[in-house]
Amino acid sequence: MAKELVVSELAKQDLDDIWNYYVERNLQETGRKLLQEIGKKFSLFLQYPEIGRQRNDFILYLRSFAVKDYLIFYLPSDETIEIFRVVKASRNISTLFDDMVGQ
Repeated sequence: MAKELVVSELAKQDLDDIWNYYVERNLQETGRKLLQEIGKKFSLFLQYPEIGRQRNDFILYLRSFAVKDYLIFYLPSDETIEIFRVVKASRNISTLFDDMVGQ
């Protein structure tokens, strides 16, 4: 079981973007609930690091987990769970990882 949760700078920006999207539409309560639900999944990954779908097609050992219309991409290791990205599932996901394939 991993011991520490790490949120990448890209994921922090993704979460800020999600919040701002809901704030701009005056839907703060909806945004707050969504971000709470996403945060609960972060804790779940610490307990069950292999719960998500393998996404080795993007980055070796990368996993994804869906929350509503969003995908959480994370990298589990023995010591950490790194939340790598949190993006709308309808996005062209492969373009997020184009310059990272094979790492």
